[in-house]
Amino acid sequence: MMVLIRPTNIVALLYPILYGVSGWSDFKARLRFFASNTGRLWPAVAVAAAVWLPQMAYWKYISGDWFIYSYGDEGFIYWKRARMAQVLFDIKNGWLLFSPLMGISLLGIFIGLWRNRYNERWIGLIWLVSWYLFASWWAWWFGGAFGHRSFIDLYPLLALPFAGVAHVVFRSRNFIFIGVFIAVVAALTYYSLGLTSHYLSPHYEWDTWHVAVREILKGKF
Repeated sequence: MMVLIRPTNIVALLYPILYGVSGWSDFKARLRFFASNTGRLWPAVAVAAAVWLPQMAYWKYISGDWFIYSYGDEGFIYWKRARMAQVLFDIKNGWLLFSPLMGISLLGIFIGLWRNRYNERWIGLIWLVSWYLFASWWAWWFGGAFGHRSFIDLYPLLALPFAGVAHVVFRSRNFIFIGVFIAVVAALTYYSLGLTSHYLSPHYEWDTWHVAVREILKGKF
């Protein structure tokens, strides 16, 4: 269903494929497992096809074709010069500019690269590939919106490294450390809620963002 809604979500399939893989030997063992259980994988393929068939049947009914690419001439035109920084920080829906709490998830991914306790490596890989795909799309800001909506589909996965950071913080039993973490989360949440209350479509511009931030600092929602 995720892939049907947004085809680029197919990269999320890497998570169940690589779940629990910590090294090269684990990866080879996983490949051997799939090779020896091919017959058991066909039901999953059948279920995926069953999800797609109603949509494809509808396309066939209205157009005569089994598949319709509804975006016309739109496509990924920035493969060689992807707008990576803009996707994260530009006033046109920059992801971290409007959803800075997710920076904690990215911190969790970075911290987890070594131990991979919560499969942070593979969550990070999925996020990196998705980030590149979004930055390669012709409208890298993805239209009128509050923040970069394409990342929302990844939040169930990004919640895991976020929780990993929280676990480390609270396990430390350092009240100063815990207090700083809570204060940062509260401040970033307050900031995002404030931007939401001052939002005017189609998206923020730098002048309206500055006005909103001044109002937020004054406590005016």
